[in-house]
Amino acid sequence: MLLVVPLGCEGVDFTLEAWPFPVGTESQALFDAGLIGVWRSIPTAGEEPAELTISSPDGRIYKIAMREGGDDTAFELTGFVVEVGGVRVLNAHDVKRQEPQVSGYVLFRYQLEAPDGLVLTPIEDDGSNKRGVGSTDEFLRFMQVHIHEGTLYGESTHYRRVALWGAGPER
Repeated sequence: MLLVVPLGCEGVDFTLEAWPFPVGTESQALFDAGLIGVWRSIPTAGEEPAELTISSPDGRIYKIAMREGGDDTAFELTGFVVEVGGVRVLNAHDVKRQEPQVSGYVLFRYQLEAPDGLVLTPIEDDGSNKRGVGSTDEFLRFMQVHIHEGTLYGESTHYRRVALWGAGPER
């Protein structure tokens, strides 16, 4: 089952698709220091830029906060990264905001671009739930086969790093 949850800041709505399973497990997580920092989206068509703050309390799990145009945090996630077929996947969960609460995982393919670019692309439902994917292990096997298929992905958002912290755990 895929949950589609609209989230919004004043005048801006985000839609996140929450999957019942992550891609891989936290025991398979790898740390990518390149994600750490404050990122600002490159707006298109008159949109306000969004700001992502990504930190890591332990060098393995990430804390992600997003806000729009100086507003309070729109949502907060925790997550981990795995690599599947050469593609880095950010598995994020525990969306924290007043309404609504989201259970499940929000999944993103990400790419770091030199010198300070980040491209986040949501992984969206392509019918895998109708193909007998009923567990974390089955979902990982599904993704290993289909990770390079374009139908799996939504629209990418491009970010530029505006602040950098040390790559180690938070202090």
